[in-house]
Amino acid sequence: MKFKLLASISVFGCALLTPQVYAENAHAYNGSYCTNYLASDATDVAHQYNGIRNTTGSSLYVTCPVAVDEIAVTSGTSRVWVHYSGSGTVNCNLYSMNGNGSINQSRSGSRSGTGWLSIPNLTSEDYWGSSVIYCSVPAYGVINTVWFGENT
Repeated sequence: MKFKLLASISVFGCALLTPQVYAENAHAYNGSYCTNYLASDATDVAHQYNGIRNTTGSSLYVTCPVAVDEIAVTSGTSRVWVHYSGSGTVNCNLYSMNGNGSINQSRSGSRSGTGWLSIPNLTSEDYWGSSVIYCSVPAYGVINTVWFGENT
């Protein structure tokens, strides 16, 4: 009986120490990694420690490139989130680009006020392609974090 109990504890203990395997490759980016979309808006954004801030009283566009490093897997994204601080409604689009620069697929999400917005998953990507997130940021709003997860 003692042997069976010790064997059970041993097996259970090994199960706890076994790392979990997830089918996802994710990257979190500080919003300060994003940049103004239009050159004329270069002086209207501030790259702060907590993200990119719209310093004007009207909406403007920012673009946030994301690393697509699972190039052999073209089944899309697992989760994509953007954290926004401010009032008004933030709108973000995720674009999967073909290697030639044309749009392969796009998804969009929005939210009003501070918090996380979820962008629906892409279902396909081009082997030679890239991805980018493009957001309309309301007056004085901040894109704090961009979280990009790829299927593996």
